[in-house]
Amino acid sequence: MKFLFTGCLFLLIVFHAPAQTTGDFSLVHTIKGTFTDFTVDDLLNVYSLSPTNTLTKYGPNGDELFRYSNNEMGRPATIDVANPMNLLLFYPDYQTAITLNRTLTESGQFDLFGPDLLEITAACLSIENKLWVFDASNFLLKLIDERGQAIEISDDLSLYFDKTPVITQMEAHKGYIYANVPESGIIIFDNFAQFDKEMPIPGIKHFQYSKNNLIFQRDSSLFQLDLNSLKEKPIQLPRTITKGAIAKVKHQFVYICDKDKGIEVWEFRGKKEVRE
Repeated sequence: MKFLFTGCLFLLIVFHAPAQTTGDFSLVHTIKGTFTDFTVDDLLNVYSLSPTNTLTKYGPNGDELFRYSNNEMGRPATIDVANPMNLLLFYPDYQTAITLNRTLTESGQFDLFGPDLLEITAACLSIENKLWVFDASNFLLKLIDERGQAIEISDDLSLYFDKTPVITQMEAHKGYIYANVPESGIIIFDNFAQFDKEMPIPGIKHFQYSKNNLIFQRDSSLFQLDLNSLKEKPIQLPRTITKGAIAKVKHQFVYICDKDKGIEVWEFRGKKEVRE
């Protein structure tokens, strides 16, 4: 059964402490709770995933707005918030992708079972609200519609690599699809599913696209890769983070999630760097 909860039904507290500063950063607030994953959209809304697989949306000030829980599907491998009005949750165990509106109410579903879709390991929404998927059974990237019909299909990606790639995360931005293969790096495709290039950056935990830059986490550090110059540089963080923590950036803010310590929201007030 699926449930939609509003923040008034739960006592998940956002802790507003006295301003804490460290170097060029100031701690804005901390969203208290135990989380296994999180992400941030372009409007600075935060989406957290709990150990019970409940997705919670918070506004930019940290106030809880909406909840979504799906006890049938397990843990989503993808929380795609590239379009804050149309979110995507991908559940690999059930080969299903569900779309949500801005209030985290279900608005659609892609059933990924079928003769042409056998082992989907990653998915993301296209700009046209179709679905990009990677099928590990035949190493093909596909753009499909809501009926599962393929609109675009890549070449067999195993032909490009010594080791067959397994894509774990994808994002679509400005006519390109960026795909993470943790063992080798980031693969870039054009909007027709054709292989463009590979960025040899192995060991990436997760990545974000930001104004022609890729922001990615490796172990306990964040890095920025300029897609024009292909130069990589570290991103300054407000504090040292543990290996298991997740760090992300959005505009002038840095978000740090330690599993049982909540999500810290830091504002960068030094020299302008990455802006998303």
